[in-house]
Amino acid sequence: MRADRPSTTAALVAVLRSLAVVLPEAAQLSRDPYGFAFAERRGAWLRHAATRWPWAVRAFLRLNPAAERELLWMQLRTRIIDDWVEQFVAQGGRQVLLLGAGYDTRALRLACAAEDLVFYEVDHPSTQAHKRAVLARQEHTAERARYLPWDFESRALSELPTALSALGHAAERPTLTVWEGVTMYLSPDAIDASLRCLAALSAPGSQLVLTYFDSQAIAQPNPLRSFVARVGEPLRFGWSRGQLGPHLAAHGFTLSRDENIVQLARRLLPPQYANAPFPHFRYVASADRTVVVT
Repeated sequence: MRADRPSTTAALVAVLRSLAVVLPEAAQLSRDPYGFAFAERRGAWLRHAATRWPWAVRAFLRLNPAAERELLWMQLRTRIIDDWVEQFVAQGGRQVLLLGAGYDTRALRLACAAEDLVFYEVDHPSTQAHKRAVLARQEHTAERARYLPWDFESRALSELPTALSALGHAAERPTLTVWEGVTMYLSPDAIDASLRCLAALSAPGSQLVLTYFDSQAIAQPNPLRSFVARVGEPLRFGWSRGQLGPHLAAHGFTLSRDENIVQLARRLLPPQYANAPFPHFRYVASADRTVVVT
């Protein structure tokens, strides 16, 4: 992404989360009323269209199945990660780290009852400043959120644990890290630096949730690759099948779940969408912090 402006792909993801209101209720796996606002005027128009003419938006999606599948993919990945966050909190976890938070609104959306739950949001200064300004204009206050602007290009991730500690993060307590919609934009060196950082701040009982692409999607031409390259956020990294588990293990995490979009769709979506021709290269995975005995 360009350093002088908020992330374009993050705004698109936020809009897609909110646009799910035009889907049949059974396909609305996670509702986000805040996402439209991050796309400013275009988002306002889409909110109006989705509210006034949902039938027209549905008709457009039927004529553009690739767009419909993008919308459904955001529902799938948002829902599965929402469920894992809520499960972590139900089991006593109180620290959620959103690494590359974008326009994530879980601190506002999720009805986790724990009063001492804290969401630590780390993201590029331009995107984070825009997010906070939009929420302030909408008079939405995420009391559970603590914000840390971070320029990943110029600041070493080895400094992140100390910076989070200054905001109240306790490295000796379990943390759930959400790494959503980020890994595919990073270099291999940045992936390794991130995993080393997460190992340093993740106590036993911590978990990592991430989305990723199969490496073939990075190497082969496709419409998504072309689009994100045009907006200055090119795809750079993916794991081949069988690589993720060993890579995580080398950094102290044990892979616990790993599902692609097709598996998630068949498990979570209603019949009219469950068998759509989704691209197989998108995955959601989770891992547990390994306790190493020396």
